[in-house]
Amino acid sequence: MTLFELKKVIKLILKNHRKNITIEVLFFIYITFVYVASDDFFFLDRLLSIGGGHLSIFGHFSRFLFIFEYFLAITVLIYSTRLANKLLANTLITALCFFIFLDLAAFYVYGRPADIFNIAMLNAAVANTKDALFEHSGSIFKAIFFTVLIYVPLVLHSSFNTYKGNTIVQKIALLSLFIGMITIYASTLIVKGVPALIGFPKGFSYVFASLSIELNSLISPLNYREINRLTDRVINDKLNNIIVVMDESVEYSNFVEAKKQWQQENGALLGGGCLLISV
Repeated sequence: MTLFELKKVIKLILKNHRKNITIEVLFFIYITFVYVASDDFFFLDRLLSIGGGHLSIFGHFSRFLFIFEYFLAITVLIYSTRLANKLLANTLITALCFFIFLDLAAFYVYGRPADIFNIAMLNAAVANTKDALFEHSGSIFKAIFFTVLIYVPLVLHSSFNTYKGNTIVQKIALLSLFIGMITIYASTLIVKGVPALIGFPKGFSYVFASLSIELNSLISPLNYREINRLTDRVINDKLNNIIVVMDESVEYSNFVEAKKQWQQENGALLGGGCLLISV
């Protein structure tokens, strides 16, 4: 190969490299815009609310940390497309976008990001999915629309990506990003509490909140012996009324079945009347 041919090859390589960098930058900008815009730019509202009108050094750090959370979240989404194992890449992208959809659906229903308590109720009410589809169809379809705007480009980018790297290094890098986000989430939850996590990056917020709920149930399990004691047959003949308080996670058919069982076990104490108030 002559010197002239070598220079020509180098120029071609640099040209392709610059082209690839341009594509990656534009793709990062697109995903960032759609990700932030999908919840009516709540990111900006939350960012400006941190620290109030007069920012201290701690307030500036909190804002930087909030921006860094979103940078990590978007980096995880985009870096997932660079995994050499396409099956793993598309599976991870699908899982992340599914949780982004759940967070968006909750946002449109509540009018704000769902916190840990909302997510706990949503997970408990999974059996009422059919009712939710009927009652909040507009919010759900809007969440689907924005999720598709993120999901489809990610899958296409993964399919056309020809990057071949060390798969072990790729997995370690991706795992490090996840660990970084989990560390920020857990430290914020422990130090500042649940309100400080409002606005945490979509998708990751739902995953980490669900994991926190499960971890809490393992650390502080329900006292089933006490529950059984409180729900034993009513033996106090001085009891005149029983008030049952339920949330929307209880299906009406299940309530009717439970009510019949209560009447059978405590027929002398329970009347046939029942007042239902819809809220």
